[in-house]
Amino acid sequence: MTEQDGYCIICFEKCDDVLVIDHCHITGKVRGLLCQQCNAGLGNFKDDPKRLEKAISYLKGEQNQ
Repeated sequence: MTEQDGYCIICFEKCDDVLVIDHCHITGKVRGLLCQQCNAGLGNFKDDPKRLEKAISYLKGEQNQ
């Protein structure tokens, strides 16, 4: 994780605060270091890729089904 050099693995913003160690809640495997905002975002979407995909479609103005 040191190769991230203080940057969030999702937004690539330099983090002045402490980065959060993100992990899979099922396997416990560490995925990377995240800023507080990206970590909270994943949590709010319950780490569900389908929810995130629907949110991306929504932001793009595409019809969600």
